[in-house]
Amino acid sequence: MSLRTFERVGAVGGVGVAPAATSAARSGARVRTLMFVSAVALFLLALYPRAINLTGYLTTDEGNWMGRTALFTKALTTGDPAGTYQSGHPGVMTMWESLIGMRPERALALVEYVRPDGLEKAPNYLDTLHLARRTFAVMTALGVAGIALLTWRLFGAGVALIAGVLLALEPFFLAHSVVAHVDSNVTVWMTVCIFSALIYFWAGGAFWFLALSGVAAGLAFLSKAPSAFLPLFLPVIALGAMVARRQLADRAAWLRLLRDGAVWGVLALIVAMALWPSFRSDPLGTLSQMIDYTETVGGSDHE
Repeated sequence: MSLRTFERVGAVGGVGVAPAATSAARSGARVRTLMFVSAVALFLLALYPRAINLTGYLTTDEGNWMGRTALFTKALTTGDPAGTYQSGHPGVMTMWESLIGMRPERALALVEYVRPDGLEKAPNYLDTLHLARRTFAVMTALGVAGIALLTWRLFGAGVALIAGVLLALEPFFLAHSVVAHVDSNVTVWMTVCIFSALIYFWAGGAFWFLALSGVAAGLAFLSKAPSAFLPLFLPVIALGAMVARRQLADRAAWLRLLRDGAVWGVLALIVAMALWPSFRSDPLGTLSQMIDYTETVGGSDHE
């Protein structure tokens, strides 16, 4: 058999699948490139209107969070875990982001001014506040891009791009994400948590989507108390997927669900303990303070 004949037979017999595999690889690479470019474009679209407003209006609550960040930083630097509990919100992510933006030296310089009508008298207070806001703008813009990519995995490119543009420019969300406060954080992390769980349980996502959901749950818990919704809603997502696949009588499916729930909870717990010394040193006492705070303040009038 000649070499030319051998090549023809090989192509007919299956060797010719190589060009098809190459074509599929190229197509996958193009999709990944399009997703990356889209994510960068959405990040910039979300960042620009936030970045140009960092020196805009002031809000009453920002003074509270600047003071809490100062005391939070002092507790971190002096090794005082209990001192890192500053609010039942708990607003830990707000304090971390403010600290990253203003830097520790500026945060510590505010400590002696943490008193009623005191922060405004601190040297360069407005500049420090504007620096603290930068992290919120960047993190929210990253959140918009990340949520768009998760949406792409769930619903396709068209829905993802529309959702990304709407999230980037939605006025209420935009306004909340250029101030040092809790709401933009809890919005981003709860959304990432739920969408990642939907991908894992409903769309055949890889195990790392479950891990991402657990990490995001921990960050949401550190952001604001309404994240308590997540451990109640995630089982609904998982059980709904089992019902849709008719796996309620499948013992192996139940074992996987228990494993997944344990992994999700452990990851959320690790994140919460790693970033909040108060919760790490006294988890039950910290939770008790949060519950008392929520019962006293949640849903009630404010000054």
